[in-house]
Amino acid sequence: SLPEEVPIWSQVSSSSETRIGARCAHFESCFVTGMRRAAEDAQIIVVNHHLFFADLATRGPHGGGAIPDYDAVIFDEAHQVEDVATEFFGLRVSTTRVETLVRDAQRALGAAGLSDVSAPRLRAVLDAAAQFFTSLPRPPAGNESRATLEPRQIPEHAREAMFRLDAELEALAARGKLRASAGEAVVQMARRAGSIRVDLASIVEGAPSQGTKTSHVTWT
Repeated sequence: SLPEEVPIWSQVSSSSETRIGARCAHFESCFVTGMRRAAEDAQIIVVNHHLFFADLATRGPHGGGAIPDYDAVIFDEAHQVEDVATEFFGLRVSTTRVETLVRDAQRALGAAGLSDVSAPRLRAVLDAAAQFFTSLPRPPAGNESRATLEPRQIPEHAREAMFRLDAELEALAARGKLRASAGEAVVQMARRAGSIRVDLASIVEGAPSQGTKTSHVTWT
């Protein structure tokens, strides 16, 4: 088996951001499709906490989660449930998320014959992301790796960097929408860029308040 940090995993793994569903030419032969159909015929399904909460996070009013419907759930080693639930029901914008978007966009646009036109735009997204993440305040030396980040603590130059990143993501999303005829992968790339913009605004501008208590906690 290969360690999780091996770069090849990002090239072959499947996620809700990369699957396009039944419109994909390889949908029927895809191993993920096969695994889901096998699970639908099973009476007992064993999954880890990450897959369970990933399923809950992707379920909508019309169903369509990662695992079939179930009548009962048994948690083992539940001391990690809080952290895993926070991971899937929270918002996260990271260098990895932006870099993965750019990598997939480069592949999709290249397959559509648009790599030369889009290369400067993709570099601009990476440059803006690097500037934004560098500008954020860091936890004091000796503290834990996470520190609470409230909107009033974000310096003005960090907000300016955020606006630049937002503008570059907006331009990338617009390019994808204009090139919709190039295929579903390009359209999906535009949706992902828009999703990062929404999450970025929610984190930097702050979460809505409920009375005297905030409904979210933001950290860097």
